[in-house]
Amino acid sequence: MLTFLLLLLGLGSVFGALLSQKPSRAICQRGTSMSIQCQADTQLSFMFWYRQLPGQSLILIATANQGSEATYESGFVKDKFPISRPNQTFSILSVNNTSPEDSSFYFCSAGDTNPSKNQLTFLSALRRSQIHRAAKHRRADARPWEGESCRCVCPGRSGDLLPSRAALSLTVGAIKALHHAPSHTSTTMNPLLVLAFLGATVAFATADDDDKIVGGYTCKENSVPYQVSLNAGYHFCGGSLISDQWVVSAAHCYKARTQVRLGEYDIEVVEGNEQFINAAKIIRHPNYNSSTLDNDILLIKLASPAVINAQVSTISLPSASAAAGTVCLISGWGNTLSSGSNYPDLLQCLEAPLLSQAECEASYPGDITDNMICAGFLEGGKDSCQGDSGGPVVCNGQLQGIVSWGDGCAQKNRPGVYTKVFNYVDWIQQTIAANS
Repeated sequence: MLTFLLLLLGLGSVFGALLSQKPSRAICQRGTSMSIQCQADTQLSFMFWYRQLPGQSLILIATANQGSEATYESGFVKDKFPISRPNQTFSILSVNNTSPEDSSFYFCSAGDTNPSKNQLTFLSALRRSQIHRAAKHRRADARPWEGESCRCVCPGRSGDLLPSRAALSLTVGAIKALHHAPSHTSTTMNPLLVLAFLGATVAFATADDDDKIVGGYTCKENSVPYQVSLNAGYHFCGGSLISDQWVVSAAHCYKARTQVRLGEYDIEVVEGNEQFINAAKIIRHPNYNSSTLDNDILLIKLASPAVINAQVSTISLPSASAAAGTVCLISGWGNTLSSGSNYPDLLQCLEAPLLSQAECEASYPGDITDNMICAGFLEGGKDSCQGDSGGPVVCNGQLQGIVSWGDGCAQKNRPGVYTKVFNYVDWIQQTIAANS
C-alpha cells in the first residue's frame, strides 16, 4: 500500500494576531482527500494558504475571505485545493486526490490586508533561511502522529505509525533528513508577524520500508550493549547508556513521554533480554539551539536503574578528544539508503573515521561549531542517517559523538555531523549530580 506523509507549517498573522490552530502533520493514503486546518486567535479579514516546492519560493495558493469564494492564484484550482472559510478566525484547505506530486510545505497565515508581492518575497526568504536550514539537518524520526488534520482513515501501528514502521521517501531534496518537528519562536515582520512551526512535506513510502545506517552491516548480537532505543510507541531515536540510570541522546530527539528500551537488537521482536524503562527526567542542554543544532545533547534519567548484564552495559565518557583519523563505531536503526528509505529490524553498525575540523567546516561552511565533529567518508557511500539520531559514536571504547545531523545521507562531501561529547563531560557530570 502506498501512503503519504504531509508535514505542514503554520504562519502567523498581521498586527499581533497569532494562529491558535496551525497546520499539523498527517498521514494519508494515495488518492484520498486531506484536510488542513488553520485558526487565528482574532477575527481577521483574510486568511491565506501557501505552498513551497523543493528549491522554489513560497507561492500563494489562494486568499480566503469570509462570505465569498476563495480567490485562487494562477496554477491552482478549486477542484484540487478547495478552501472553506466558516468564520473570520478559521479556514480549511483540502488537498484532493493526493499524489507524490503534492509534496510541499503548506503554510497558512491571516491578516487584515492582502500580502503584497514584496511581502511574499520577504516571507519566502525568511522561510528558506529559518525553516529549510533547520529542516534539512535533522536525523531523528520524521514520522508523525497519526491523523492530525487528516480526513482519511490513516493506517498506523500503536496508534501512531504506518504499518511496519514505514519510512519516508521525501521528495524535498535536502529536507529528506528531517525527522522531528520542533516549534520555532515568532518573528516580527512589518507588517507581517510570522509564527513558524516546523512541520513537514508530503512524501510517500511503501509499507515495508524501514530506517538504518547507510553502507554499514548488521551488528553482531550483544556487541553494542550500551545502545538504547528511545520509544514513544515506536522507535524514534537512539541513545547511549552512560550509567545504570542515565542515558545520553540528542536534544532534537526530545519527547515529553519517552520509554527507554535497553538490550534491544531486533526492535520488532521481544527477544526476552530487553529492559523497558520509562524516562523519569529528560534534560536538554540549556543552550541547545534548534536552528543551528548547536549543543545538541540531552540526558535522560531512568525511572529505575537498569540491570547491567551481557546485553545491557554502559559506555565510558571521553577522557580526551579523539584525533582525526580515529576509526569509530556508529550504530542505530536508521535508514540504509542514501536515496529513498529502507529501515531494518536488526541493529546496524558502521565503522567510520573522524574527519579533521577543517574538513568538517569545508563540508558545511558556516554551519559547524566547536561543539560538532564530522565522521564518515568524503567520497560518500557510508553514513548515519534518519532514525539514527541520538545514537552513539564510540572510539576506542569511549563515547565521542552523538548522531546529530547531515545534509542528506552518505552524499559526497556531506559527512555526518555529531555532537562532540568531550565538550559536555562537565555538564553531564554536574547535571547527574544535581538530579541524583
